[in-house]
Amino acid sequence: MSKDTAPSELNLSAEINELAKTLKERFVIDDEGLISPEKGLYEDLLPTGLTMANVKALQAHNTNLVAATAHAVADLGQNFLKKHGKIERVRLDKFHAGKDIIRADYQRSTTVSSPNGTKTEKFGWITAKYTAASAGSNSGAYGRIRAHFAEAGAKAFSS
Repeated sequence: MSKDTAPSELNLSAEINELAKTLKERFVIDDEGLISPEKGLYEDLLPTGLTMANVKALQAHNTNLVAATAHAVADLGQNFLKKHGKIERVRLDKFHAGKDIIRADYQRSTTVSSPNGTKTEKFGWITAKYTAASAGSNSGAYGRIRAHFAEAGAKAFSS
């Protein structure tokens, strides 16, 4: 939040307001505009009863779950695509991990570009990703924050 934004203006929870306040105090911005968190900040902000060991265990599980999801989708997809020659891909959409989502896509083939611009056709192309609920969402507190700062940015930066 900027100095001009009153916490009540965005109708955010007390927890979000307190976290934002602490983050602003413990983020450091350099002369190039790169913002860096103080070391240990994430751990310091964990709620009571949640430890980095819990976080790391959940992250390890989710990493394994995404890999296993890719394996399952590719295996099922390859067999399905062999039988259905006109279909180019299979997709897993909205496999919920709480409020987060795991997605996977297995394509018969795709064209990829190398860093030097060479294009190559790849077969049996699997992609999988894990998306946190607030990332890319326009709903809830995150949506209100995005809308507020889009409007404030237009006022601050447009002519």
